[in-house]
Amino acid sequence: MSISRRTGERATVSVVVDDLKPAQYRFVAGNAIDWESMTTLATSNYTATQSSQVMRFEEEHKLVGTTAITLDRGGFTTGTIEVWRSDWSVEYVRGTDFTGTEATGSVGALSGGSIPDGNTVHMIYNFTATVIEVGAGGQMADFEGILQITHVLENGKLLQIYGWRAKRTGDTETTISLAAEFSGTPMTFELLADMDQDPGEQLFKIQVEK
Repeated sequence: MSISRRTGERATVSVVVDDLKPAQYRFVAGNAIDWESMTTLATSNYTATQSSQVMRFEEEHKLVGTTAITLDRGGFTTGTIEVWRSDWSVEYVRGTDFTGTEATGSVGALSGGSIPDGNTVHMIYNFTATVIEVGAGGQMADFEGILQITHVLENGKLLQIYGWRAKRTGDTETTISLAAEFSGTPMTFELLADMDQDPGEQLFKIQVEK
């Protein structure tokens, strides 16, 4: 792991990992911000157990008739459920095409709706999870929007990288490779600090579902 830092601007971190463990990453974050000595764990930007909203992306379910399925995470946050056609060409409408129950994670097609019987659909939703959290500090003045990336690990748990403020750039500031064989659309963001957040996690946080 290598890290370089320009005081008062931004931090650039290049990482190659086989198995990301946030508890190990806090050594790097703690040393980068120089809040504690090189031989001491930085505890100001590390939380061993934290409740947080995590996004579940592209969960697939086959909907047969009006029989409801149960989401993998057993519930979803109000207002976050999305159901898409298998080819992503149509987003279905809750209350017209499907129904859902937040507390139980029950989702089913509605009679007379647009979801074909037996169709496999994509579902996106947020849910409350217990996570391990590591934050990072920094400071810049620009602003674009929130960057939220989630990835399904081999054990089925979710890894989430959350940037409070992200500015789309043409140059590499933050690069995340989750699989060498993955083919997608490259997008580059510069992560900016939100100084209203707790010290030590104003720049971004990494969360792993327990």
